[in-house]
Amino acid sequence: MNLSPFPANQDAARARLYARHRETLDDFWNADGTFGWAKNTSAQTGFRRSLWHCTAYLGGDARCVERANKIIRAKHVQTPCHFAPGAALDVIHHYGDRLEPETVALLTRYLSLSVPYMATEDLKIHGYNDNHVYKAIHTLIVGGELLELPDMVERGLFKLRQAVDVFKRTDFPCEYNSSTYTGVSLQPLASLIESAKNEEARELALKLEQFYWRDVALHFDPRAGVPTGPMSRAYEGDYTARMSNILHMVALLFPDRFDFDPVEEVYGTDYGGDFAPPSVRPAFPDYTARAVWLLRPTYHVPQATAEMIFNKPVGSTVRGTTESGTSAISWTPETRPSESPRVHHIGPRRSTITTYYGDKHTLGTGRYSWLAGGQTHNFYATIARSERRHIHDATVYYARMFFDDNSPYLETPQMSSCFCDEGEIRTVQHEGSAMVFYNPLPIKGKIRRIRTGLFRPMAFNRPAEVWVGETRIPTLNYSGANPSPIAIDEGNVFVGIRPLMLTQPAQQARKANVQVQTYSDHLAILFSSFEAWGPTDLTYEAIIAHNSGFVFEIQSASAFDSFASFRKWLAAAEIEDDYYADMRTTTYRRNGLELSSCYSPFQSAFRYISVNGVDIDSGMTGERLLNL
Repeated sequence: MNLSPFPANQDAARARLYARHRETLDDFWNADGTFGWAKNTSAQTGFRRSLWHCTAYLGGDARCVERANKIIRAKHVQTPCHFAPGAALDVIHHYGDRLEPETVALLTRYLSLSVPYMATEDLKIHGYNDNHVYKAIHTLIVGGELLELPDMVERGLFKLRQAVDVFKRTDFPCEYNSSTYTGVSLQPLASLIESAKNEEARELALKLEQFYWRDVALHFDPRAGVPTGPMSRAYEGDYTARMSNILHMVALLFPDRFDFDPVEEVYGTDYGGDFAPPSVRPAFPDYTARAVWLLRPTYHVPQATAEMIFNKPVGSTVRGTTESGTSAISWTPETRPSESPRVHHIGPRRSTITTYYGDKHTLGTGRYSWLAGGQTHNFYATIARSERRHIHDATVYYARMFFDDNSPYLETPQMSSCFCDEGEIRTVQHEGSAMVFYNPLPIKGKIRRIRTGLFRPMAFNRPAEVWVGETRIPTLNYSGANPSPIAIDEGNVFVGIRPLMLTQPAQQARKANVQVQTYSDHLAILFSSFEAWGPTDLTYEAIIAHNSGFVFEIQSASAFDSFASFRKWLAAAEIEDDYYADMRTTTYRRNGLELSSCYSPFQSAFRYISVNGVDIDSGMTGERLLNL
């Protein structure tokens, strides 16, 4: 088994990060080991995060080591947790000789209670959150070896073998391309390789670690320097192209590849500065502790995979399959839509995710939502605005369907760590073009508004021009009745948006179908498909059959004579969008491309998807069939 660590600078990167983190000792922690961050005394740091902090502190001088032991004893609990047992094992494995006897006894007792907890049937790869499974496997095997529990070690091996078997039939993880949770899967796998005595466990964990690094490599925009492509689970720091877990990990492991310092940009500015989203800054101690934990193990990134992170052939498309488990929506009597079943079930799915790498841009989509899709970003685009690999020069677009005013980026800005999607998304993509379909999830019955929005963060940069039809919107504040084409000049990239069919119930209060507005450093392009003066009781079927969506074009500016010629090209495209027999059939035609599909909002699967007349799943055209 080749256990050569790559990149080679990991010890130095870890030492630098940990030394910088030890400077927070008195800022975050009181002398008795209790948490006491003066900048936000309401922030809470639980047992797992306390152990993450101590992973850095225990490598320091006698004062840091003494304080770390006090922190562990002060924050110690015995309640079950998916994260804390693995962190306890990391502390024991790397710093056992720096732990006081009482600390060792507490951690050993905690592990004796936690290891059997990880043996449950739910902690296997089922199409849900992979990261819990790997934390459980790490705890079962390394904890089982420490406590001399061979049956727990064998249970961990069973789960490892099952994970490898699942990913023999898929191209990407179930919890694919999560800027937050891919790192949380990688950490216990690498820790297992580092700490386990069992050779089979280390070999299987290495296969899985490198499988997840491939997911990272294939979904990273090397021009913009941020993760890209469709995401299974994302928080504000992920989808707004700020300092996500994965970006921080990659920048710490490959610091010479970025045009910013991943340590000083986080620690050298108040509350993490503009690299951390506003929702993260009140929890800055937790944010930094996470990076300490993620950098603890030694990783084994294949050199070819590492090169793939930073070099993609222009014009290449990454496409592969993923698996999703089941999900369900149930209601309280007050929120239940009329005429609904007891539970709304969302079945298991095998989906295709696609990412296209253009000249200075990417476009990524997922064919179906992952689980209920609340955290999923199955439409996501990135743009590199300069030659710097820097967050300040990255631009992203993402989409959300939401009820009422459940958006943090509208008239009343809201502090939110996650903008939840309240619609079910389906997509069809070819290179830099995509049809994006939305239908609401029946989350509640009484609804005032249903809107579909495209969002572009503007904390670091702004578009050069935005046009709706033939009207330039210099103030980025517009409301109109017609779903006209929307064109955006991003400098080296042009973005085009064509609204699709908007359901128009009789209760629609006004014909404000398209709105462009800016709040909370976000450009929001909104399509209203239902609006009433007050909450309206919609039936279960009426909600699900509520159609919305858009066609998205992202193209290199160099392909057009001017932005005006791009706008003309966008407006000339033809769209057919019909709803009949509970099926939505849509065709988008423009010069050189035809996208067509049909689906029912009451079922997951498409009836068909074709690109330029070719069914993309079978590859057979009608002409070829006639010639057989």
